[in-house]
Amino acid sequence: MLEANELSDTLNNRLTSFYNSRNYQYAWFSKEGLPEHTVSFWNLLKNYLNYSKDSSVYNKWLTDKMETLIRLERIRPKNDSLYQNVEILLTRYFYTYADHAFAADPDFSIKSLEWYIPKKKLTLEAMLDSVLTSHGQYADEYAPQNPQYLKLKEQLSKYKQIKDAGGWPTVNSKVEIMKKVTLMLL
Repeated sequence: MLEANELSDTLNNRLTSFYNSRNYQYAWFSKEGLPEHTVSFWNLLKNYLNYSKDSSVYNKWLTDKMETLIRLERIRPKNDSLYQNVEILLTRYFYTYADHAFAADPDFSIKSLEWYIPKKKLTLEAMLDSVLTSHGQYADEYAPQNPQYLKLKEQLSKYKQIKDAGGWPTVNSKVEIMKKVTLMLL
């Protein structure tokens, strides 16, 4: 499924270095199945694909396999080609996602992610390892930091506060029949 000639030298080196540092153990699977960080990253990747339309982070085979694995109540990862290919592809797309979501932004700085780590010391391997060891707990730290994304998150927070406070007030109307209106957002 994953041919060596499909990878750039840089990506091939990143994958080799990452798995070498992990003693070639699975990063995206555990004995219990799919850890939370795997599902979190998968959702982050799908969201990125939906809003960016960046087809370089899409793989039909991986999408089909991941959606199937997520739907299963319990999986027992094996050391076979299916799980190995899913594992390598998830890591590959983690690096591709990181390169595309952050590196192309001329205003991107490590400080904007509040890591306060000098840029030279931050590697994508360290970032991936951080996501995996924190079990996805801080996965949002790796979300895009562009102004539109941050404004959208801010507005979503406001609507959540409205919902948590009991929702919108009831509208009293003299009109006897109210029809459901569907809005289309551009």
